[in-house]
Amino acid sequence: MFGQGSVQRRRAPLTLVTVGVTAVVVALVVQRGGAGAPGPSEAGGSAGAPAASTSATSTSAAPISTALPDGLQDRGWIAEIGVQRWAAGSLTGRVVLLPPGEIALTATADNVVSVRYGPGGRSSTVRVRDLTGGRLRASVDRPGTVSSAAVAGDMVYVTGDDGTGGGSDAGVQAISLADGSVHDVIPAGPSPADATGPVTRSQLRLDPPGRILGSALCTGDRCTVDLVNLASGLRTTPIRNGHGFLVALTDRVIYLADDTLTTLDALDAVTGELRWQLADVQLSGVLPTSDGSRVVLSYLPGHVAGSPVFTLASADAATGVLQVLLQRPADTDVPTFYPNLSGDRFAVIGGGGTLGEWLGGSRGRAALTLVDTRSGALSTNAVSIAAP
Repeated sequence: MFGQGSVQRRRAPLTLVTVGVTAVVVALVVQRGGAGAPGPSEAGGSAGAPAASTSATSTSAAPISTALPDGLQDRGWIAEIGVQRWAAGSLTGRVVLLPPGEIALTATADNVVSVRYGPGGRSSTVRVRDLTGGRLRASVDRPGTVSSAAVAGDMVYVTGDDGTGGGSDAGVQAISLADGSVHDVIPAGPSPADATGPVTRSQLRLDPPGRILGSALCTGDRCTVDLVNLASGLRTTPIRNGHGFLVALTDRVIYLADDTLTTLDALDAVTGELRWQLADVQLSGVLPTSDGSRVVLSYLPGHVAGSPVFTLASADAATGVLQVLLQRPADTDVPTFYPNLSGDRFAVIGGGGTLGEWLGGSRGRAALTLVDTRSGALSTNAVSIAAP
């Protein structure tokens, strides 16, 4: 998901799990004095080494055995359920409450990746916990402000700012869950010669099979997109100084959204040439299929008469031709599409508001509806997740 909430908040800032991640994280660091990164003993191990003991500061609810519908994979979620208090869990009911001051970056069905910042965001402690019992699997100190993470296999990939105010490229690093070792995927280095301001590595993205890692180096809303084949280490740069932020990718297409989320560009992943564009919308979610042939999108059409209509559609990745799957009035609350919880068979949607608002509210629970991506058929309230 990208922006969420009522129609009146359509232009609200993006959340930590979206393209605006870096700006929001840096703001948190500045406003809250950095939260103070713990030393090696508090983290459960030395920098770069996996933690051997269970963290005493995270809490885990008793696992709930939740059978998922056929065709829906177990996936991880994160949610801010209080002021800088984050929870993470899986669709099958595992859930962990992170310690105060620790920010969740991403979760899989098995693990959650979080970060705790040192003073002024000049250092970061990246932590990985399993979702069964909250055991701390790794704790690694990194320079600068780590603001994005992605997990593929037994590797956690991290990036962000270099801690010098965007004076250089922080690169992308891989942390091994096997031994806590760290190596460069994209080496840190100087800012590009044509950079017109501070640079930052924005949100990391994986293609659906988890074979290609995308990372954008941005100055303002101009981004250069690097792709890394995780098996071979081969790095390509099909887009240089493109307009917009990286929101999704496959081995065929790179999807960029502008800073107002009113335009989506589908660009060739080899040449960087524009294939098609979806314009004059308020975009809220993008999810390519595993084979890359289609992409599921959620948006509010722009400049339409009457009440706004939430639209969930499937687009041909080559041509952009749309097949509408679901339309729902959005005059009271805009439904939320959750790409990170969805897959090829089902798109997962919920009621208006963020997942954190649902789980942190009086009910402490969110009911999710499944939309068949082939027929548009609905399974209302098919899955429920709860706060710890």
